[in-house]
Parts: sequence; C-alpha cells; structure tokens
Amino acid sequence: MALTVAVFVCHTLYTELVVYTRIRQAYLASPQHRLQTFANAILVTDIPKEFLTVPVLTRLYGVFPGGVRAIWINRDLSELSKKVVERRKIVCTLEAAETKLIRLAMKSSGGQKSHDLTKAEMGGSSYAYVQGEEPLWTRYLGEKDRDHMRLPIFNLTWMPSIPLVGKKVDTIYHCWQEMARLNDEIDQDQQEPEKYPLLTSAFIQFNNQEATYMACQSLVRCAPLCLQSQYLEASPVDVKWENLSRKWWSRYARTVLVVVSVAALILAWSVPVAFTGVVSQIAYLRALWPWLHWIDALPAWLLGCIQGVLPQVLLTALTTLLPYVLRIITRRRGLLTEVAVELSLQKYYFTFLFVHVFLTVSLSSSITAVAQKVLHGLDSVPAVLATNLPKASNYFFSYLLLRCFSVSASSLLQVGRLIDWYTLAPMVNTTPREKWEKERDLPQMQWGTLFPIYTNLACIGLIYSVIAPLILLFSSVTFGLFWVVFRYNLLYVTVSRPNTRGLLYPTALNQLFTGVYVMELCMIGLFFLVRNDHNRATCVGQAVIMIIATAMTLGFQLLLNNAFAPLLRFLPQTEVREAAEEPKYHGTGTNSHLGILIRQCSKWLAPTKNPSFVDGTFAGV
Repeated sequence: MALTVAVFVCHTLYTELVVYTRIRQAYLASPQHRLQTFANAILVTDIPKEFLTVPVLTRLYGVFPGGVRAIWINRDLSELSKKVVERRKIVCTLEAAETKLIRLAMKSSGGQKSHDLTKAEMGGSSYAYVQGEEPLWTRYLGEKDRDHMRLPIFNLTWMPSIPLVGKKVDTIYHCWQEMARLNDEIDQDQQEPEKYPLLTSAFIQFNNQEATYMACQSLVRCAPLCLQSQYLEASPVDVKWENLSRKWWSRYARTVLVVVSVAALILAWSVPVAFTGVVSQIAYLRALWPWLHWIDALPAWLLGCIQGVLPQVLLTALTTLLPYVLRIITRRRGLLTEVAVELSLQKYYFTFLFVHVFLTVSLSSSITAVAQKVLHGLDSVPAVLATNLPKASNYFFSYLLLRCFSVSASSLLQVGRLIDWYTLAPMVNTTPREKWEKERDLPQMQWGTLFPIYTNLACIGLIYSVIAPLILLFSSVTFGLFWVVFRYNLLYVTVSRPNTRGLLYPTALNQLFTGVYVMELCMIGLFFLVRNDHNRATCVGQAVIMIIATAMTLGFQLLLNNAFAPLLRFLPQTEVREAAEEPKYHGTGTNSHLGILIRQCSKWLAPTKNPSFVDGTFAGV
C-alpha cells in the first residue's frame, strides 16, 4: 500500500505540474496580460557604475528582437518618499481635526443642517481670516473647543507627541502650514530628480514579450555579481523600493540573519507546541505519574474535551500568532519584490508548521503513550513503538476536524469582519477618507501564509495514509469543504495582492514530497521494528524495498524539478510567437477576456500527438 501511495502521489504531482504549466503559459501569453506595460519589462540589479547610462544599457539589451522601448535608471528617492509619507500623515491628521470640528459645531447648533455649516472654511478658517470674514465655527464654538496637539520636543519629527511636553499648537492651523510647506518641497524635488544619487538598478522595457524572456535567459554580465538579478514582470507597485539601494552583500547578510532568526523561532516554539501533544495523552500520564490522580475525579465529557479539543485549540492559537511574526522577519531580508517576500514566507512558514504541527506533536504524543511500558524494560522498545505509533494519529483526527469546521465557518460567516464593520469601524473610521477606504478595500488573500497551512494538512494525510488509513476519510471531508469555501471567497470576498501569477502553487506541490518521504521513512522504521519470538527482524525485505522506493522518489523529484524549472519561470518562444500572431484584442468586456484565455488553454491543453516543425516553429506543443 505504501508503494501504491508513493506512485500515485508522484504521478498526480507530475500531472498537476503539466496542467499548471500550460495554464500559466496561456495566461502569460493572453492579450490582457502581455499587452500590459510591466509584462514587457524587467528589473535589473547590481549594474556596474560604468553601465549606469541609457546608451550603454540600450547597447547591451538592444540586441534582442524588437529592441528596447524605454529605460528608467532608478534613483535613491528615500528622502522624497519620507516627505510624501509625512504629508500623508499630516493630511490624515488634518481631516480628523476638521471632521471633529464640524461634528462639534453641528452638535452645538442643535442639529441644524445648514449648507454653509459644512463649507471647507469650517476647518481651514485661514481663508476666512484673509478675506476679513468671521469663520462659521465661531458662531457655535470657542477657541478652546478646537483640536490642539503637542509638537515633538527638539523638532524631532520621528518622536510622537507627548502630553504636557512640547509646544501646544492648533492642530488645523499647524497641519495647513506643514502641508503647504511639504507641497512646495515635494514639487521642487520632483522637478529636480538629478540631485538624487543613482542606484545600481534599472527598469528595461522591450517592444515585445519575446525579447523580455530572451533577455532574462541570456548571459549579459561581464563579471561576477554584476547584472546577476533580473526580475521578470516587475511592476512598480510590486517593487520594494526601500531595498533597491542595498548592496548585494547586505542582502546576503540579511538572508543569513533571517534564516538564523527563523531557526531560533522554531526552536523556541517547540516547548508550548510539545505541551499540546502531552495534554492530548493525559490519560496515559495519569498512570505514569501518581500526582495526577485528580484526573480520575473529572467527568468523562470534561476529560474528553481536555484530551480532544483543548490541545487543538491551543495549537491553533499558537500557529495563528506566528504568521505575523514571520512576515515581519521576512520583510527585513531585503527582497526586492512583494512576490519574492511571499515565496520566501511560504517556505519558512511551511517549515515551521511541519516541524511543530506534525513532528513535535507526533513525537510528544507517541512518547507519552509508550513511556509507561518502556519503564518496565528497554528490550520492549521496538515492539512498543511499532504497536503505539499509529495512536499518535488520533491527535490529528481531531485536529483535521477542528481546522475543517472552524476555518470553514469563520471564512463563510466572516465574524471578525462583521464585528469590525458594525462595531469598530463606526468608532474608529471618522473621516470621509477612512469611511471610503473601508467601503472600497476588500480583505487581501495572504498567499504566503495560506498555502503552507493546507500543504501541511495534506502532508499529514499522506504520512498517516498507510499507518492509519482512516485519516484519508477525514482529509477528504476537510479538503472538500475547503474547496467549497475558498471557491466562494476567492470570487466574492477577497482580493489577491500581490499578483504572484501562480508561482506559489508549484512550490506547494514540491513541499508535498516531504509527506511522501516521512511516510516512507516511517514504514522503513516500522518494518525494521517488527520482531519474532526470537527477537529477530522479520520484515527486512520489506524495509529494503521501502529504502529503494525512497531513493527512487528522491530521484523522481530531482528530475521533475530539473525538467519543469525553466517552464515555471519562462515562457517558451514558440508560445510567444503564437500569441503574437493571434488577432489583437479590441474588446473591453470580461467575457471577451475569458473567452480568449479559454480558447488558448483548450488549444494548449490538447497537445498534438506528432508535432512537426513548420516555418521555424512547432505546430504542436
């Protein structure tokens, strides 16, 4: 059965990669994608100083078909960005103060809904003073009713306002003055971009998609660590501009620090996670440690809740907090795009979940289950482990059901969003901008922390599929309900930002091999642990077969990754040329976009049996 599971999983993963590759190529070559500006642009980093000119870069990259359309050499605009961020904060503070003033005036006027009362001069009354008119708010409020604030001491803008410390000023007047100053400075800085230093990176836009992929697959660097990073389809919205100014050695150093930090975090999290596994076997601990005699006095239903529900609730709470910590750590790595951050976060989070949700819990659960019998004699260790290892699967039966119903119910009901919308939002969102953003923005789907959760659940199902086949039923129910829930949410509830263009899916498929390897290693250990009456191993042949199967699985994964690696990143030239020969898209409706993509997918998902080379391109795929 273990061989059947391994072969089935390998075949399924291969089929999924084939279908995924063709669908992704159809999307990349579709008119609604390839006609966008960023689809024909690349981000090049680590450019030598002597190459930081438009003519030199044009000469380097102009050799590709169609040539270069435009080149933008990046500059260090961090100072300008700080001013823009500061202006944004001042605008929000000004809007909040003016809104508060208008509400107080409306309340003092006895609910009078006068059109004049809501004029802009209610808040920015400086215009009224210039004209020699009396501001409208003075009819209902005094000067002390206006909003005031404390300026940071020593004019340090990075310090927050401290009560009773610093100069007290009128919030509206101060914000108007600061906003006018920043507007002038920002306008002047934008007209003089040459004063900012050049960075060692540039955006290069080509005239067609064919040249874009050819440039990324060509060796254009003339020395080590020069022109080494070329990011395909790097949208300005996706780029992390604050990291563009970092040197290559700084990014490598940050990568090492982040990896060490994640490893330390995984080790530190082991203690509370192991505790949840121990609680799930509390009945076994009662027989091992007499001081737990009070457990016998508990009602059966309470003991069942402690063993079956409490550990899963604690584990879910622990795993819910970690994604936020990992995301903060990963953002310090110095990656240049949001897509790269999500891909890196996916790998870190899956490592954490697999170590803690499976390994730590399984070891703590199985060890506590067999500890009492092991104390009677060490010679019984192999037989005891072989008998009691499947008992650790009981923990995951409850865990799968808890994740199934809790995640599905919370995703459909959106309890947090309901509370936020009807309770918190009316109290927190007071300005028109905040209310409009609340109405406009949908919750974002964080793919980097979403994929690992379900990849880990799939790995658990694979590992115990042979040892405890009943888990397949629980896994089927769990993922079937997840499919219904996420099919609805992805269409109507959430938005996907950043656009990873499906790059996280092949990574998740590769991570499923972890479950196959652990399942095969468990079977090898169980076969070696089987003993006869003379304490001799009786399943050595089966163990050797599983060792060979493990080696073949590893070889299959290496061959699979080597074969699909270029296809997962680049678009074949044959597909680019076929897409360029398609009639140009002139429609604007969603149905037309979807129709073109479906036609291309249906054409490419049905490969020709005997492809022939015609006019320089393959007739089949």
